[in-house]
Amino acid sequence: MQAERSFQVAGVRHDRDSMFAALRLSDVRRLWLAQATSELGDWAGRVALAGLAVERYNRPSLAAVFIGLTLLGWLGPGQLVATLADRWPRRRVLVVADLSRAVLFAICCLNVPVGVLLAAVALASLATPAFASARSALLPDAAGRLYPEAVKLTTATNQVALALGALAGGALLAWLGPEGALGANSLSFVISAAFLVRLTVGRQPSRVGTSVGKHLAGTWQLLRTDPFLRGAATVAAGASAGLMAAEALAAAVGLDADGAAAAGVFAAAVPVGTIIGALVCPRPADHRHALVLAGLLCLVGGGVGAALFAVGSGWFLAIPFAFVGLAFALVIPTQVIVGDRLVGEYRATGFAVLTGFLLGAQAIGAALGGVIASVTGLRAVCVGGAALAAMVGVMTMIHWRPRHEKVIASATTAS
Repeated sequence: MQAERSFQVAGVRHDRDSMFAALRLSDVRRLWLAQATSELGDWAGRVALAGLAVERYNRPSLAAVFIGLTLLGWLGPGQLVATLADRWPRRRVLVVADLSRAVLFAICCLNVPVGVLLAAVALASLATPAFASARSALLPDAAGRLYPEAVKLTTATNQVALALGALAGGALLAWLGPEGALGANSLSFVISAAFLVRLTVGRQPSRVGTSVGKHLAGTWQLLRTDPFLRGAATVAAGASAGLMAAEALAAAVGLDADGAAAAGVFAAAVPVGTIIGALVCPRPADHRHALVLAGLLCLVGGGVGAALFAVGSGWFLAIPFAFVGLAFALVIPTQVIVGDRLVGEYRATGFAVLTGFLLGAQAIGAALGGVIASVTGLRAVCVGGAALAAMVGVMTMIHWRPRHEKVIASATTAS
């Protein structure tokens, strides 16, 4: 088993480094610029595909098919493709994935048969896990001692893109039409590749000569035998399932509370809460502290959220959705554990496997929440989902409790 490592460097604490400190490093800056560009483009592409379903093919149901295809890569095939990021130079994987998606979305701009369009979207979805896993695997190398701050930065950036991307995509759709918005998405991948080709890390392969099957087996063995990796996966998946049950109903709760305006605000409250969590989340002292910190975020976000869902009404319900987002900030300390403990030759594949596991748990939570809401009502599911996250947080803090007092003290000091 890999020894538990501390985030102390040369006896100096870095608790007060902000997330933006990581941008001083050129490779982190390039990875961040590529992330921001491509994620905003992704939203333009999703909105544009929905526009194509209606305007070009006159089949609104295709919009749901497109959304399903964009998730296809994480449901098994993407993990196989992600092994390339451990067997090839990761910088090459990033650039090839970006340019592949640029070509595929450029094809979508053309007046092609619907089968060709579906195939292009499916192939693009396979490139996404390879890209995301290679980027996650390179971030510890690019950031060094500032890796926890870099994780905060990338998490906050993802949530900003989530909050603003749909608006940007809608504006592009109205301005340029679906083909123009897809063209903007294609261009975003080219720009992203231009940033990534200048990376100084990821130029050499981490592992050579291993079959895909053996590589996946080695990755699974590492994930299965490391208690900190198991703990990170358990708290992230368990809490996220409950939190996603609530988040998936945000727009519906808003519509029920005060119409379309409230629906948008309630949905946006979740990523805003996660951004706040990224800003206040302290640097954990070690991996045990990171797990307790993840549990603390679940307890505070889920517990307060559940209580406010139970007593609130109207526009006030935006506040508990923000606390749900705060609990989602648990991905910061858990990702730090994963990036630090996975050895280089398994890091990208490990990220892909764990991301698929997390998304699967969230999908189950959202689906079950929808089914239960049809019987109990929306608010009851929100209360129950947030309470489940709080319970997972309590169990995590108890299990890893020997030094949790220091984590709480660190959180108070950093705040």
